[in-house]
Amino acid sequence: PFGAAYYESIKKKIAPDTKQGVFIIAADPWSISSKRPHAANDSSKFGENGNCVALTQVVNMSPNPYYLFHNYKGKYYELLTEKDKTCIVRPDGWVEIIADMSPNIVATTTAATLKKYTNEHLPTYQLSPLRLQYLEKIIAFLQQHGQVFLIRLPVSEPIAELETQLMPDFDQKIDLICQKMQVAYLNMKPQNAIYTYTDGNHLLASSAREVSAAVAQWVKANRTIKK
Repeated sequence: PFGAAYYESIKKKIAPDTKQGVFIIAADPWSISSKRPHAANDSSKFGENGNCVALTQVVNMSPNPYYLFHNYKGKYYELLTEKDKTCIVRPDGWVEIIADMSPNIVATTTAATLKKYTNEHLPTYQLSPLRLQYLEKIIAFLQQHGQVFLIRLPVSEPIAELETQLMPDFDQKIDLICQKMQVAYLNMKPQNAIYTYTDGNHLLASSAREVSAAVAQWVKANRTIKK
């Protein structure tokens, strides 16, 4: 979700002399929402304040001892002696999850995700004007270093219906920001049914490759090089 923690982490990540960067921001109704009633516009109560994004002060190291010190819950020797064969971090940053994607498993996982969003998230979340402001702040900061592209990634139709219930005017809100800040917006919601999902919310690897290719072509077609 957009907020101070994410904003400050991005500022640490971008090299100050970056001028021709390409920055792709994914947004959805959840990313500009917080739990009601007190957290919607009170950054001190944002849930991410205690997670790795907020706690990791140095973000340009690999391996990152600061991240490990504050966030790794296991024993350090396990990093060298044990391999998690279900989760592989690829050189390009893609975290590939190796799991059983048989129809029955996917159906069960999707049903569990939908139940959680329906019973826990939808009744307790609302628009956070402060998070919306931080989205604009992030865009403005990144525009100093290159061109920003905003996208709404596809999700399964049942999850999309919940997002519509949460924020029926989400696309209009994003359109206004994009017009104000001169940012291109790719809304992939109309393509929801084309792709396959592991749990209703995350893309299957094959669909993720297709979406990545579509986003890349769109960025290429909309990119402008400033001299």
